[in-house]
Amino acid sequence: MPINARAQQENARQAALVQAGALDGQETAAVEFILQCGFADARLIAAAHINSQSLQEQVRSAMRNTDRRVARLMQGKIEAGMQLAQCEQRAQQCLEQARRLVVDPQLMPNQVADLDRVWAAIQVPVGQTRQKFETVRAALHSRLACQVELQRALIDALARLREVTSALDGVPSDVGVCAGIIDELALTLEQHVAAPEVPALPKHLLSSFLQEMDIARQKLAVQQRQSVLSASATNEIRTSSGAAPAANDESDLGADFQDAAQAALTAMPVMTAAKIAIPDLTATPQVAMDSITIAQLQELTQRFAEALDGMEKALEQGLLQVACEHDKALRAIDAKLCKPSAAQVPRLTMARMELAHLMSWARWGGNVSREELLKTAEELPLQKLQLAELGKKIGSLRERWKSLDVSAGVSSRELWHRFDAACNSAYEPVAAHFRELAEERLQNAVKAQVLLGQLSSLSVASQDAVEIDWKGVAQQCQRMQQAWQRLGTIERKEKKRLDAEFATALSVLADPLARQRAAAIERRERLIADASEIRADDRTAPEALRALQASWQEQSLFLPLERRDEQALWMRFRAACDAVFAKRKETAQAAEVDRHQNLQQKEAICAGLEAAAVVSPAALGTMGKALREFQNGWSQTGYVPRAVEQQLIQRFDAAVAVLQQRIDALKRAAQTSEIDALQRKLSLCQAVEVAIAQVPQPQLDKGWSAEWSEQAPLAAYLERALQMRFSAALAALAASDITYAATLIDNRAQLGQELLRLEILLGCDSPAELSRERLQMQVEVLQSSLRAGQKQITQQEQLVTLCALPAATDAKSTQRIADLLQKMKSGD
Repeated sequence: MPINARAQQENARQAALVQAGALDGQETAAVEFILQCGFADARLIAAAHINSQSLQEQVRSAMRNTDRRVARLMQGKIEAGMQLAQCEQRAQQCLEQARRLVVDPQLMPNQVADLDRVWAAIQVPVGQTRQKFETVRAALHSRLACQVELQRALIDALARLREVTSALDGVPSDVGVCAGIIDELALTLEQHVAAPEVPALPKHLLSSFLQEMDIARQKLAVQQRQSVLSASATNEIRTSSGAAPAANDESDLGADFQDAAQAALTAMPVMTAAKIAIPDLTATPQVAMDSITIAQLQELTQRFAEALDGMEKALEQGLLQVACEHDKALRAIDAKLCKPSAAQVPRLTMARMELAHLMSWARWGGNVSREELLKTAEELPLQKLQLAELGKKIGSLRERWKSLDVSAGVSSRELWHRFDAACNSAYEPVAAHFRELAEERLQNAVKAQVLLGQLSSLSVASQDAVEIDWKGVAQQCQRMQQAWQRLGTIERKEKKRLDAEFATALSVLADPLARQRAAAIERRERLIADASEIRADDRTAPEALRALQASWQEQSLFLPLERRDEQALWMRFRAACDAVFAKRKETAQAAEVDRHQNLQQKEAICAGLEAAAVVSPAALGTMGKALREFQNGWSQTGYVPRAVEQQLIQRFDAAVAVLQQRIDALKRAAQTSEIDALQRKLSLCQAVEVAIAQVPQPQLDKGWSAEWSEQAPLAAYLERALQMRFSAALAALAASDITYAATLIDNRAQLGQELLRLEILLGCDSPAELSRERLQMQVEVLQSSLRAGQKQITQQEQLVTLCALPAATDAKSTQRIADLLQKMKSGD
């Protein structure tokens, strides 16, 4: 390409890169640029500016076969966008769930925990959704904190109420203080009940508090009644005795009595006339004066006295209705027939004055109380109470209205109609709820009939017991029982009938299942007995236990037993297996002690081997013996702990290898020294034999004997053969024995044969001209080795034969002997 064309193309490329970089925020222009641009780098830069999914798909489709880098970039952006959209969708779902939980009256901590766990699994980027969720989650956590505080406050109040109840069991120091605390706790309960987090409280907490409050009020009423009675008795004693107490004592005592009486009138529970036996004096017939008898007169007098006493006691206890009944009884008695005594007249007058006074106060207080009850009933629909609490509240209001009729007289009809209408209006949600419950009971009865139909269709009577899936039968029985228990409430009569039918239908499956489970229990008992009979010292005990455990698991899968039976049998089976394993563990611990002792012995052997490897070369004979003793001791010593077994074996092998190398090195050194001495002595023999063959003969002895004596002794078999050859050669030299010289020359051929045989035995090369003879001799050696009873010639025997053979040697034979000795020295 010409230089100008390349420069123009480079300039166009740079311009395209600049243009691609300037397309940030211009997605449509970037798409058009990519579609018409011819530079891959510029297209890639422009593709980075495309964020719209539709445009990304358009570019990916266009560049799929043109520019794979741009196509991959678009594919990655599309997948990232889809993943982000999925995360956003899941985050929105979590946010909606969180918002539902915020307005849920019964918020539970596990719901918030599950919500947090789901949210943590979503990779939500920082944004508006995360901020909204954190805001809603903060509200949820605030509600949970309020629940904790409310529950803690109710628990503390209940503890304080129980302390007051315990104090009222004895003789409290101040009944008024206890009454004030109970009223304060009642007010606290009303405040807590009005809290928005009440539905999330434990169900037993409020019921326990209300029950404890009723017990406390009953005990307080008993204490107040006893205080009033005690004060009345004290006043009577003072009146009858006529003693005038001191002014300060009287004022203090009067104040105490007034407080006790006021507390009794305000806090004592109202008792109806039906709870106290009142003599029906109003039914006494009018008797003529002239026809009355003494017995009848005495009966009227007794009734008058009893009615007066009952009226006074009722006034003391604040029971106005009872006092009014007694007053009616007194007025029904004819004063002409039964005149009160002088002592009874002032008592009757004071009682009626007190009755009139209390009746006026009761009517006023009753009207005020009725107005408060009416106001409370009208406000009930606005309090958003739970249905159960609303029903109890309405019932309590009606009971209090009835009690006011007894203690304060009957109210006006208009006020009663207003109160009754307000209660009926507030009770409408409860009535609707009860109607729903009735409808639900009917639906539950229909569901029960459906379950009975399904259960009746299941039967195992016509099937073989071996072919039946008893596990499935057990699961069906369990599912049916659970479904029956989850049916909900049913009318009592229907419930009794349906339960009987269900029990009858279930017995069709349950009875065969019970028989199979009884047989399965017997099989499990046999497995337990088999496990108990296994001996711990048996090597096959673990395999036998594993086989029993596998059989147990197989039977458990085939037919599961009742949970309590399964658990009890499994505990016994596991105890039997654990007993065997525990016994084996004890045996293993004893073996472990032996292993540690063996470890010490083997460590001592390793230390001895390591010390024997550094002895002097003079102890070569003892080193081999020591090595054998150490090896025998190692093989005779038992096992060591598994943790150090491999390490100890490596140490022993290393020490044996070092000592063996030391022994081999010393042996090689001794062998080398011996072969050197052999070579020198053989050279002396050859030198003497060469001197014998010379004419004229040289000097008889050139110091060969002295040099021979200076050489180190050889092995006995070599020393004997060379000594005889050397001595014979010296003797022949001294005697100028021509025959010996001829023998030397004649033995040359035999020397060649012996050299050839030794070369074959040592694996040395022979001269090329002797290859034929070597092959022939190798065949002979092989044939001799194959003959039965033929003794093979060893290298040592062949060397002795060579050394003992006197023969004249030339330079070639001398070199061959030297090569053989060098071969023996190297040990190859």
